Amino acid sequence: MIELAPALFGLLVGFLVGLTGVGGGSLMTPFLLSIGIPAPTAVGTDLVYATITKLTGSVQHYRQRSVNLEVAVFLGIGSIPASLLGVQTLEWIKGAYDAEHVKGALSMPSNEVSERTGEFPKGKTLIFYCT
Repeated sequence: MIELAPALFGLLVGFLVGLTGVGGGSLMTPFLLSIGIPAPTAVGTDLVYATITKLTGSVQHYRQRSVNLEVAVFLGIGSIPASLLGVQTLEWIKGAYDAEHVKGALSMPSNEVSERTGEFPKGKTLIFYCT
């Protein structure tokens, strides 16, 4: 069964991307995070979603002859290697991160803090760090 809220939000974002060509990442990823999807999954899901919506929009613009293929190739020459480097950088950061670096630290998504207060030690000062 398709959930209504994500489907409607996808409809809205798809319309805005088709209208302007921008906004998918700045709208879809925060929405996915807000419904509890982990950040790496939200980014990956948004990339697949963006690929589909951008491909559809690209075909339509190509049909309308509003595409400069020479410029698109040069943009791809720079952006494709850079995006691969970005993914590799995230993997390096993930591999370098030690979950036990801060003794006693508890890591959880910010939207779960209120639901998991029973896990916090009583009588201690708590410091929250949100990213």
